[in-house]
Amino acid sequence: MSDRKNQHFVPRVYLRGFAPSDNDKVVGLYNIRRGLFVDRAPLKGQCSRDFFHGHDDLETTLGEIEGGYGSWISRGVLADPPVLVEAVDHFLRFYMMLQYMRTEYAVMRMRSQYELMEKMSHVPSDDPGSSFQMTDTDFVRDSIRATPEFTRYIDDLKCVFIRNESGYPFVTCDDPVVFTNRVMIQRMRDDSFGFGGCGALFYMPMSPHMAVLLYDRDAYAPPKDSKDWLTLKKPADARAFNGLIFLKAKENIYFQTSRHFDRSHFEEVSPNRIDKWQMGTVLKKVESRAGEEVYERVDLDAAPPGESLIALSVRHPKPSAWPSVVPFRRPIVGYTNGSAVGHVRKATAAMGDYDVSKVRL
Repeated sequence: MSDRKNQHFVPRVYLRGFAPSDNDKVVGLYNIRRGLFVDRAPLKGQCSRDFFHGHDDLETTLGEIEGGYGSWISRGVLADPPVLVEAVDHFLRFYMMLQYMRTEYAVMRMRSQYELMEKMSHVPSDDPGSSFQMTDTDFVRDSIRATPEFTRYIDDLKCVFIRNESGYPFVTCDDPVVFTNRVMIQRMRDDSFGFGGCGALFYMPMSPHMAVLLYDRDAYAPPKDSKDWLTLKKPADARAFNGLIFLKAKENIYFQTSRHFDRSHFEEVSPNRIDKWQMGTVLKKVESRAGEEVYERVDLDAAPPGESLIALSVRHPKPSAWPSVVPFRRPIVGYTNGSAVGHVRKATAAMGDYDVSKVRL
């Protein structure tokens, strides 16, 4: 049984990448709700809740994974000079998916999705199987258990480390892994997409001067220095990456010093912060004719119980500016069979074992 009461959903070993050089037990923060700066906030109290992961050995298992981050990243990629351990990209794909799935904000998004689905399905909130009967710990444990399965959908993404030499430092937040898709947002005009979609992007800052990016190699062509590295020179690019973090943060933004936090930029992007992550559509069956079923869209609150089709979708950060170091490849290549699956990557289609055609977007 775990006796660790204070359980972090963003590990201290990760946040230490943004600690000042003279004290690795503190970090600068900006609290969004209160508009409050704290220059040296103790790491011990950041991004944690009492027994958030439960009372068993799950916390110990997570601690072992976080130890891997310390060895491979804190003392590896972030070392001077950096050291790339073999297979560090495989570790980071798993770590980033785990981090994406385990935060307090991730739990809120999952709860919102379940509640919307149950509302659309007319499941009573007092039903024993209802999400209203689940605790946040139930949600985060289910999410953590699902991480290996979801990681399969991003194993084909290319990993590149970003050296920030722009003079405009990276910041992070209490939900530090950003999943977005420039292809879907800009080309397809759609901010609802899945992990296996054509154009997937995962971004995570690791220090004011280093970050990691996972990208679809059939959709983007970053100007890399080598197989593993990309050097960022333009402040506008670092600003664009920080904009993604501003869109994703729940309560706190973290930085090495308050001079690294551009409050005017945060206020500029704030109107695009997502307050409703889930969307739902109900299509109610109205008639059948000539062997064909006919449905019409109905308002969620007005939809009576009955035979209906229910569609749920999740929205993602939609920035007003994209980093120039993540340009589109020419041509962008995706795969589709014309169904609701949409445009996916080749590896995604192979896992789903369905026939698709290669298309240029």
